[in-house]
Amino acid sequence: MLTKTIRHTFIRNGYYYFSRRVPSDLRDHYSYHRIVQGLRTTSAQKAKVQASITSAKLEAYWNQLRLAKSDVIGMSLVRDISISSLKVDTKQPQSAHWV
Repeated sequence: MLTKTIRHTFIRNGYYYFSRRVPSDLRDHYSYHRIVQGLRTTSAQKAKVQASITSAKLEAYWNQLRLAKSDVIGMSLVRDISISSLKVDTKQPQSAHWV
């Protein structure tokens, strides 16, 4: 049962738990349809802060997953940059050469 005062939480044996349903468009990334994590607190105030932070992090992660899945306009025009060209030599300082 979710608590009425703190979003995305419920209480079991006096301890608060965080609970969120995985959105249907992202279910292929998860083994379960619901995420539940113990907040390790009996304090309503601490649970509210922790649930808020956890929810924000989860939303940010889900947004990254959605962006990775979406088609970006002009993606066919982006050059493929190899990883080797992005390596930085840490032994010598870099100097800026502008052409």
